[in-house]
Amino acid sequence: PRIQFVFGGGPTPIWQQVVDAWPSGEPVLNWRVCSPFWPGPDSKTTPFESIAAALLQRGASLEKTEIELICMADVPGDNARPVFPFPLLRGLRERQFPVNRGRIVPARLETLDNEVPDRKAEGHRALHAKWIVLRGPQTAVALLGSANFTNTGFGIATGANIEAGVLITCPTAILPEDVWRPPLVEAGTVDWATCASNDLFLPLAEPDDPVDWPAHLLRVDLDIDWTNSHAPSGRLLLMFVSYQFVPTLVLSKGDGTESALSEIMRIEVFPIETSGAVSISINSSMVRRLLVSRAVQIRWGESMKLAEFPINVLDSAKAGLPSFLVARPDEQQLLAYFHGRIGEDDLLILLNNKAKQLEQGFASGADDSPLVDLQNYLIREFVESLFGLSATLRSAIYSHRALEITLLGEFSLIALADQVHIALKEGRRSPTAAAFQLSELLQVVVALPLESSEDDHKTLVNVQNRALERLLGLVSLAATMPSFAAVLRDPHFVSYVRASLPREIAAKFISIPGEHQSSFEEAAYDTAT
Repeated sequence: PRIQFVFGGGPTPIWQQVVDAWPSGEPVLNWRVCSPFWPGPDSKTTPFESIAAALLQRGASLEKTEIELICMADVPGDNARPVFPFPLLRGLRERQFPVNRGRIVPARLETLDNEVPDRKAEGHRALHAKWIVLRGPQTAVALLGSANFTNTGFGIATGANIEAGVLITCPTAILPEDVWRPPLVEAGTVDWATCASNDLFLPLAEPDDPVDWPAHLLRVDLDIDWTNSHAPSGRLLLMFVSYQFVPTLVLSKGDGTESALSEIMRIEVFPIETSGAVSISINSSMVRRLLVSRAVQIRWGESMKLAEFPINVLDSAKAGLPSFLVARPDEQQLLAYFHGRIGEDDLLILLNNKAKQLEQGFASGADDSPLVDLQNYLIREFVESLFGLSATLRSAIYSHRALEITLLGEFSLIALADQVHIALKEGRRSPTAAAFQLSELLQVVVALPLESSEDDHKTLVNVQNRALERLLGLVSLAATMPSFAAVLRDPHFVSYVRASLPREIAAKFISIPGEHQSSFEEAAYDTAT
């Protein structure tokens, strides 16, 4: 078998790459397609005709070809009918599409019994599979990937999608006929050649026309200069494509609830001297606005179409984000973040709103409302979030800067440990619970799989050691409280630490109460005298 990775949106459309894989002169016996979406019913040219015409040019006879289209089902169960744009078939017949035999059949997609919660109605999953298979006497060609069988998916229309797929060419015997089919509702089959409009249901169409999008703009990055920590300035870095460039207007949304757009910069000509890169200086107010919205508004071309374009915040710019907003996430917000229930963007919006309240005098620096800290609930949340925290750290190992931010930044493991220490000092966390949390966080840090080149490994280990020192430092601060130090000396807790942490780290952890023993004795003597 020959296996290729193919992409759409380039100089050779996906449909052409499929045809090019077919051997010249070999007839096509079966043509099967599985797709949730199809060309629009009013399309004048479709992947059906483009593929058929190109196969005929290669001498591939379609006289005995049978076509099978696997579609979404309109309802679960045996009464399902295929969701397919019938007017499309009328157009194919009028244009004398050369394949005259076949069927259209719905995929059976009702959920399994163990996927439906108790006392809930029967579920229905959407078809998501996308593939095309051509089979002949000797050869089979199959494309599996992200492309729907639409004009934009297969590259018939201008502005085709960038799709990815695996193209397989092999002997027919290697790809048995039935292994490609999902479970089907055979009773819902309609005949390709004779079906009428009342046999089929129109699907939600995927538009053949490309979505209005500034394709000439590759990316927008935000860099921040933290020299002035209270009012840092920044730069927007835009990268354009030369052969598609059109005059572009960059705007931002209004701050807070304001909906008005404000102009950042107008770029009239392609920046040849910087190879397509444009750097725009922005003030502190704009930095804050873009940090919260994470997008700019782009107008381009003669018609000045409008689209929202996402911003990438550079790793080097992330470390001080909550400090800049004058608000820090609390323990519950950090647990929700590591648990995956809230994203960084949403967390920034919450902190930005809190910062505005502080600035407007609606809240003081210390929260005046009663502290709510349901310890059992939070500890359970903490344990459940450890997996997400570990996954977040593992995903940051690609860069020592990314790992530093994730371990030591404001939305980090250390930020969570700080909140545990604060809860302990304020009496909202028992010494045993706090000791357990800090030891578990130590375990997460020491378990990081820092596998990389020698130089990178040294820098990553350096970041890891800094995080361990910070954690042990927090343990040492907490151990100034006699009740916390007593937990660290408890034989059962000592056994737990020795069993769960590497020997060196466990020894440091267990020895911390001894560092404060003399101060405890002095305090006890002063109290007695």
